[in-house]
Amino acid sequence: MARIFNDFRMYILSAASILPAVLLSGCSKPGTDSPLPEIIPDITGSLLLPAEGGPASIAYSIAGHADDGKLSAAASEDWLDGFDCGTDGTVAFTVLPNEDTEDRSAVITLTYTWAGTETVTKQINAIQKGKIPYDFEFLELDKFYGIYYGDINGINGEHNYNITISDKELEGNGDYITPGGTYYMLDFFAGVPSDPENPSLPSGTYTLGTSSSTSEMTFSKDFSKAAMLTEDGDYIFNTVFTDGTASVSYEGSTITIEAFLTDADSKTHHIRYSGEAVFHTDGEDSITTPVIDHDINLDVQYASAMYASRSGDVMEVNISLEDEQTILHIEAFMPFDETGAITAGQYLMSSDVYTPSTIYPGETAEFMGGVIYMGTYAEQMGEDGSVTIGLAADGCMSISSEAGDCVISCSITTAEGYSITADWRGPLSVTAIPDPISTLTGDYTLDLTEAEATADYCGDYYGTGGSDWRLTITSTTGSDSFQTDFVTSGTSYSDGIGSGTYTGVVDFPSPGQYLIGWAMGDYTGGTLYLGGENEIAPAVSGDMTITDNGDGTHTVSFAFTDDAGHIWDGNWTGVINTRDISADM
Repeated sequence: MARIFNDFRMYILSAASILPAVLLSGCSKPGTDSPLPEIIPDITGSLLLPAEGGPASIAYSIAGHADDGKLSAAASEDWLDGFDCGTDGTVAFTVLPNEDTEDRSAVITLTYTWAGTETVTKQINAIQKGKIPYDFEFLELDKFYGIYYGDINGINGEHNYNITISDKELEGNGDYITPGGTYYMLDFFAGVPSDPENPSLPSGTYTLGTSSSTSEMTFSKDFSKAAMLTEDGDYIFNTVFTDGTASVSYEGSTITIEAFLTDADSKTHHIRYSGEAVFHTDGEDSITTPVIDHDINLDVQYASAMYASRSGDVMEVNISLEDEQTILHIEAFMPFDETGAITAGQYLMSSDVYTPSTIYPGETAEFMGGVIYMGTYAEQMGEDGSVTIGLAADGCMSISSEAGDCVISCSITTAEGYSITADWRGPLSVTAIPDPISTLTGDYTLDLTEAEATADYCGDYYGTGGSDWRLTITSTTGSDSFQTDFVTSGTSYSDGIGSGTYTGVVDFPSPGQYLIGWAMGDYTGGTLYLGGENEIAPAVSGDMTITDNGDGTHTVSFAFTDDAGHIWDGNWTGVINTRDISADM
């Protein structure tokens, strides 16, 4: 179904592009002194039509109108159809979508007939733009999940409508995304629904709002996002948007949502959903995954261990123990071993991350309008395809080595008090351990004797209750550069950076923490040493101290360990030039 436009803009082209009228004004019918009627379109050039097609119209007037005069219209190409001249002064018609990337043209002929057989005509050149080649285009998304939050999220009382459209259901009765799926979440703000008891998203055209804004007829820059996964669960994209529009229209109870979006990687998206739209009310009729309500002893048939992250000498490993119906997911922390060896010992449950010989309890997090599960938890599939979840509230795991095999015994207790146990013996090692990204060959001290510092204030970017700052210190005489992403306890730009000591964290830093360094292809982030000739070293552990000297200067000192075990450190004192970019985040 094509994107619907109520009106189309008319563009004036050069005189050379205008087809001449068949008959010119000022002429007279032979043998009379009366001038012929003239068709005067409200356009002085070609009519430009969008690739999406839809309803269009041409306004016109008649000079020398005859009492029995009547206007008709036709086109030279069949992609212009349905001409309706029943309303004086307007010719309405339908434009079919242009599925080619090249522009196409047609001639619209307006004919004015009077006295039975007398006619004059006017021709208009119509040009339809070619289809834009989008990086991602999904026009048959057929799954809809909506939540109506009322006015609780609107800064000035706007009403919030959160939707996820996809090609796969949000699994677990609507709680989380699954491999092989494509999901778009758009967080709309509009006025009061016409029927608050059965809310529906008001029709109209919405634009992407600015950060921390909830203006009517916008969709949120902070909470709108998209994800596409392979069948193996790897992300093809997982992104937010920097620009876009979304149109909403209804035909009976069928809603059509069509959006044109640009993401944070400058990729373009064209998506469409057409179908039923049911909005759940926040706090009512919310869909949650049923919990496991019985004890389970897994007959483990398959085991895997995958590297997840690292902080200093400790790595996070996701261990999965599976039988035909149940998977026990275990988030374990153990000493880093580049060969993938699993460390034997007793693992106790603890909520302190990166503490060796611990397993992390089960927890949930919101994502794409639903819930994802993390930490240690059991996931059981029913014969009807239903999913039940048991989050670990307590438990332990023992690992030993016997005759070259890895022997695992794990027992957890769910939040509801049920026991989940699993035992495994067989070959097992940690897979997907990345090669170090550090290019250092030994310990290194940065030369920041002559350097400049800038820091961008990003607001509460991570939603952890503090102020996120991105600091860069760059040598003006050499090639050494240092960047860090850290969170202070302040709550506004005016609070400044202040003084504090910061420790590393893998993601979502809280006040007093910095984001450890990372690199994916050409993309880098977190806390890094960057030098000449593409030198790089991430900070995976260590401390950073920032001191406000009270005279307009700060002292930044740090000693970090990279992912190859080298220490890089430095010290700098000077004025940090700051700027507030929180509105752009």
